[in-house]
Amino acid sequence: MNFKRIEVIFLVAFAILNVALLGSLLWGTHFQGVSTQPQSQRTLTLKEMRNDMISYHPQSHQQRKGYYLSAKSNSLASRTSSLHGVSTRIDDDILEVTFDHPLELKDESDTAQYLQKVVNNRHQVIDGKKYAYNEALSTKHQVVFAQQVKGQPFESKEGQIRFIINDKNEVTGYKQGELGSLKILRPRDMTVSESSAVIWLYKHNQIPNNSRVNSVLFGYSKLTSWHGQRVLIPTWLVNIKSKNGNNNSQLKVNAFSGTQIKD
Repeated sequence: MNFKRIEVIFLVAFAILNVALLGSLLWGTHFQGVSTQPQSQRTLTLKEMRNDMISYHPQSHQQRKGYYLSAKSNSLASRTSSLHGVSTRIDDDILEVTFDHPLELKDESDTAQYLQKVVNNRHQVIDGKKYAYNEALSTKHQVVFAQQVKGQPFESKEGQIRFIINDKNEVTGYKQGELGSLKILRPRDMTVSESSAVIWLYKHNQIPNNSRVNSVLFGYSKLTSWHGQRVLIPTWLVNIKSKNGNNNSQLKVNAFSGTQIKD
């Protein structure tokens, strides 16, 4: 057997292994969470949360539907010449933009509307009209505009514009990722419910006592990268705020498996 033939065999075997690993990833993470938890057990758990001084809005027990998807990141590096009054750099397909002169935010209640005008300005943001402001994804020092994936907000940086706000209430710049066209990897399927996602986090000590579940958002996030493609899954994004201070956290739950995603 000559060397060329051995090389071809190894390449074919490697490609088959990659496909098998991706298939294992897609099928192996499905419904390992708490989606089938009996109603009585769910009610008991929610009571335990209240006893731990964890407050929350009424949560839906209704399962949603979602897809496994893939998408390539659009390159923004070659299109920065249209931007004015900024300096730019690229880090792992994310465009990092710094304004030559920070943008002063005079009225905090008007921040989203003001930044919407920035996003719509083609000399300040590339393809801004592909993104929409999302309050649940935003924090005090970061205002997020997200792309939509199958009608839901994208919850990872690869499809977001994240404006950075300093302690002087100035916008110093932003980070932008842009997803290209989507491809369905698996047909639409059932996900865990909103309440199941929150209960999983509580059961695994991810929600501290004396805190508040401010919001729970259904959307899509990046699960992994594979051969230049981003594999996307439906996720529940849970916003938690401490009652004793300004500590906020955003936790993600894989809506298919019902388990936490660590960024």
